[in-house]
Amino acid sequence: MELGATYIRIVALLALQLLIFAPPPGTAQQIDVASQRIDDLRINVVAITATWADGQTVKFGFGIIVAEKNGELYIATANHVVRGSSPGEIASALAVRFFDDRDDHAGHLRGDADPALDLAVLTVKKPPGFYWRRDALSPAAEVPEVNSSVWFIGRDATWYHPEQPGLVTQLLPKQGRIEAKQPEVRVGTSGGPLLSRGGIVAMVIVDTGSAVLAAVDIGKIRAAFQTRNLPWDLFALDALAKFADCAECPSMVYIPGGKFDMGGTETNEKPVRQVSVLPFAIGAKEVSLKEWELCLRSNGCSKLPADKDYREFQSDNQPVVGVSWNDAKAYVTWLSRMTNEKYRLPSEAEWEFAARAGTTTRNFWDGATDDICKYANILDQTGWQVFAKNYPVGSPRPWMTVSQQDMKSLQPAQCSDGYVWTAPVGSYNTNQYGLFDTIGNVAEWVEDCYLETYEGAPIDGSAWNEIGCQQHSARGASWFSTLPVVSSARRGGREQSYKSQALGFRVARDLH
Repeated sequence: MELGATYIRIVALLALQLLIFAPPPGTAQQIDVASQRIDDLRINVVAITATWADGQTVKFGFGIIVAEKNGELYIATANHVVRGSSPGEIASALAVRFFDDRDDHAGHLRGDADPALDLAVLTVKKPPGFYWRRDALSPAAEVPEVNSSVWFIGRDATWYHPEQPGLVTQLLPKQGRIEAKQPEVRVGTSGGPLLSRGGIVAMVIVDTGSAVLAAVDIGKIRAAFQTRNLPWDLFALDALAKFADCAECPSMVYIPGGKFDMGGTETNEKPVRQVSVLPFAIGAKEVSLKEWELCLRSNGCSKLPADKDYREFQSDNQPVVGVSWNDAKAYVTWLSRMTNEKYRLPSEAEWEFAARAGTTTRNFWDGATDDICKYANILDQTGWQVFAKNYPVGSPRPWMTVSQQDMKSLQPAQCSDGYVWTAPVGSYNTNQYGLFDTIGNVAEWVEDCYLETYEGAPIDGSAWNEIGCQQHSARGASWFSTLPVVSSARRGGREQSYKSQALGFRVARDLH
């Protein structure tokens, strides 16, 4: 087999792999799914203090943020928290507190109550920079049944939630009510959410303090909002479900969003900071050559490089390579036009959130290095034997100027996956979010401009864009990356016209 220039100009590939260095080793963190989900959703819960005109009558409760419109947050709460037993008896002042915020904000009661559901609606101005979760509802698969586990958020004017769940004791579908036994419930929990493992299923309306609570089904509350033409933004993601907008479109995965610590110890990975990511969808796999060629035939994309350095990368199911950032943008523009959906490149924050998939370790598999061939296509013994066999010490290597000894320092993985170059997309085990090849195969363009550190970078999950920037970020590792540089934090930048046999992309999509 003739190698020569076909074996890639690895000087460029080495430069690409050195864009990013290995992040710090992490500590395995096995988080209970229900506990993490409930922690994440505390941001959707507000504490309410209702004060009457006499100055003596004060009630405490909670509310659930369900929508946002024109800078106002819409909050569902229990009617009895803000109204008295007599008609027209309402609190004269409503103070609303947000999670992790000590300040009180003025709430405004709307005239859209549903006494039969014990539902009231109030609005409050959204604080600057405030983030909340729209994907808060429990998926259909998590609807509670009798004897299933449920939790609540909110007690004693704090965002307390019990470690041990309560149990559903009765379902009353006609009334839209759920009753549960929970020893830790107290008076003052009304208006707070009742949750299954997957998210919010109801709003607490009875909190007698006798270890029994009752709640109104969140579907009934949504219906009440909709019949009153009130906004409603909450939705459920069927946990990491896959979908495609057309037969030829990339397979997508719903990503629930949340907060995570982004970055690592290398200079371009600092400072590590907590970033919030809204729900979005991302490609389960890297865009394949077959998917690219559909865009090409539709005149939405340009022809790929045809020189001999690319002849090992021509299989339909291999990831498309030889694409610049501009090319990747052309593809998502075409895909958006074809589907009437908003496709785009993921932001760096979205990419890392999806790649980490809830882990805090160096890589999502958190296993021994000899397991890496199950999870990632990087430089392993398959590729190493080909390189070493065809380029012994002292032989001319037009594509590489380092010595054989230097090559040994690259530390190929001590396993073999059978692929020298790129592997067909989806050939390895997925991460915990069901995504293939977030580490290895090809590095991936993302939306952001590339800057040398994260200083001043957005913390809301959005892309970091600057007018006139010429370099854009690439994330992940490639088939020629070696163990020291393989990590979820790895990042680097290239000119937006740059093309490589080790660089491709995957798509993201907005959710409605």
